[in-house]
Amino acid sequence: MEAHILLMVPLDSLSLSPMANEAAQAAQAAQAGAAPVPSGPPGLYWLLLVIAIVAEVIATTMLKSTEGFTRLWSSVIVITCYEIAFILLALCVKRIAVSVVYALWSGVGVALVTLVAWFWLDQPLDAAGLAGVGLIIAGVVAINGFSKTTAA
Repeated sequence: MEAHILLMVPLDSLSLSPMANEAAQAAQAAQAGAAPVPSGPPGLYWLLLVIAIVAEVIATTMLKSTEGFTRLWSSVIVITCYEIAFILLALCVKRIAVSVVYALWSGVGVALVTLVAWFWLDQPLDAAGLAGVGLIIAGVVAINGFSKTTAA
């Protein structure tokens, strides 16, 4: 004869995974008012993202001029610009989804560094390189213009 035991456990005490548990805790904290929505207009965070991209492009473009971080002022500028970029990225993800922030920052950054290197550093850019930059720009337009994943 088999015995069946039925345990009465509240559903909110069960967790399917650590991530689900963390998500539930974050939702409860948000409902309790523990995690306020960042203040400031949404456009401010997009402006901060643009500044972060520009800072990253300056840093990456100047990286070669540091000569392995042996030239003081070039190194200071590169490190400072990277710091600015990452601090601003951290602020941006408070209001804009991290997937969108990172995709735009890295995609636009790569495209701009490629174009800056072509125009100002005389690095060659062939048809395949131009096509690649075009695809990156198309991806950025698709993410920014058509994606519904923009809010954090």
